Amino acid sequence: TPSFPSFLSLLFPPSPPLFFFLSLPLPSSPSSTPIIPPPPPTPPPAAPPILPSPTPNLDSYQSWEEIGTLTGHDGPVWSLATTRKYIISGSSDSTLKVWEKFNDYKVKCTLTGHTSAVWAVLVWKNKKIISGSEDKTIKIWSLKHLKCEKTLKSHANTVCRLVVGRGGKECKLDPL
Repeated sequence: TPSFPSFLSLLFPPSPPLFFFLSLPLPSSPSSTPIIPPPPPTPPPAAPPILPSPTPNLDSYQSWEEIGTLTGHDGPVWSLATTRKYIISGSSDSTLKVWEKFNDYKVKCTLTGHTSAVWAVLVWKNKKIISGSEDKTIKIWSLKHLKCEKTLKSHANTVCRLVVGRGGKECKLDPL
């Protein structure tokens, strides 16, 4: 006797179950079949490149406006330095001039003491003016009093350039 009631066996005849088999060949030995490694992971998106700050194209400016003229040296100017209040120039006339930015660029003071052309000028910590000269000396001037405080005479040749490290740490000046 059928396990189904007869009227159901007419509607739903019994059928064998369906089975699916997936058969893959197995390698016989590790050396006979190459093993392909999985692809490498996708790298994260690259960061945008760091570009140098743009250099202004001086030819692209339509017009330049003169804001002041510094006249007064008796020879060519070889060096310039600036502070918030002043422009300091060094000249072949062996002097430095301190120009006031907020007083129509007039000369506040002429610093004398070098005996030959002043090739280098810098401002150190907004307190000192340091100058280098063809006379083989470096002079340290007080920006506040506009007087020479010290002369360094140990160079064998012209002092053409002056550099102070970041924050003045590389330049050890004796207390004045």
